[in-house]
Amino acid sequence: MSRTRWIVGAFVCAAAFVVLVYIFLYGLGVGDTAIIEPGHAEWAILAFVCAVGGKAMIWLAIKSSRAQSLRRRGLCPFCGYDLRASTDRCPECGQPIR
Repeated sequence: MSRTRWIVGAFVCAAAFVVLVYIFLYGLGVGDTAIIEPGHAEWAILAFVCAVGGKAMIWLAIKSSRAQSLRRRGLCPFCGYDLRASTDRCPECGQPIR
């Protein structure tokens, strides 16, 4: 995953956290009708944990699929070095060949 995607993902998580803190402190409503009363953060905490956990799961899935793709092409899953002439370890990063 590129550095730009990580920066954007971190920014989105931070922005979501700021919105959830605002809703916790001031509530959410239209006019005088309160949809969420101030101080009720049970759902906000759950939503934030789910968002961060979801991002972690997506990251693991992308990392796993990238490693499998590199292995199929005969490349090191850690550094991408060509392993066709290697026998037991990657000459670039030193990781054992699985």
